[in-house]
Amino acid sequence: MKKPFKSFLFSLSVLVVLCSFVTSCNESNEAISRVQYTHNSFLGVSDITVGDNRFTFVINNLEGKTLQSSNIKVEFLHKEPEGLVSHFKTIPNFQELKDIIPHIHEDGEIHEHSANKGFYVVSKANFSHPGIWIARFSIPPINKKQITIPDLAFSVKASSMVPQVGELIPRTQNLTQRDVAHIDKICSNLPPDNMHEVSIVEAIEGPLPFVVIWSAPSFCTSQICSPITRSLVKLQQLYSDKVIFIHMEPWNLQVALDEGRLIPTKELMEWNLPSEPWIFVVDSNGKVFQKFEGLISENELETSIQRVAGLY
Repeated sequence: MKKPFKSFLFSLSVLVVLCSFVTSCNESNEAISRVQYTHNSFLGVSDITVGDNRFTFVINNLEGKTLQSSNIKVEFLHKEPEGLVSHFKTIPNFQELKDIIPHIHEDGEIHEHSANKGFYVVSKANFSHPGIWIARFSIPPINKKQITIPDLAFSVKASSMVPQVGELIPRTQNLTQRDVAHIDKICSNLPPDNMHEVSIVEAIEGPLPFVVIWSAPSFCTSQICSPITRSLVKLQQLYSDKVIFIHMEPWNLQVALDEGRLIPTKELMEWNLPSEPWIFVVDSNGKVFQKFEGLISENELETSIQRVAGLY
């Protein structure tokens, strides 16, 4: 049921198609095809709008190993009538989504293997105009070897239907563990987590800030739902007296189990989320304090939780 990790990320082939719409890429399609890239680049977000955005991307070598460097720079260019115009440059932060996967050997011995996923974050990428943008990467040679990375082309929308920072979240009346005979009716995490005790509307009416995670650990289209959910479970153990934690499944679990189809729940459609996973950190007034699409490190998430709880 799960799809490869890179299905969440925009593949290079798709980006080359996008680039064909940018007539002033400074290189013809023929020239692009001759470039011998040493690495691939992948976009980590889909909901990008005018204004401030959390922009994530992944750079892997041709064998799939993530490039980790503090010297990488990214330049953002906008397609304008006169061609590509540079708007700003920045140095992204490298983060890791850490995960441990147990492996059972034939003799029954269990070994734990690291399955960390590295990525880069631009915390505030401000896009001034809608339309096609380009992320262009530069990095000094590593061990005297030149590093070549393809541009990322992506679309910026004028606005988003997703709840924005400072906005009230939907008053969703989701099922809790009180409403079902078995927790697996509303939770695909293995083992089931304890983030189904309170509905979203109850959290809004309560006195505490809260975190809402939309993830489908057993039916994730990106294979990052499980490690992100596990990170939140660990943070719940640390901050459950200060913050409420709510896990929402984006897909109809009964249909997924019986028919193998991923049908959005009415709750997901109420939030207008175009992908999964998403995490919303919400203040005690029911307003979005911070939101994260896709890849997020445990450190980023913990900092946000501490801030909304007044601990940072």
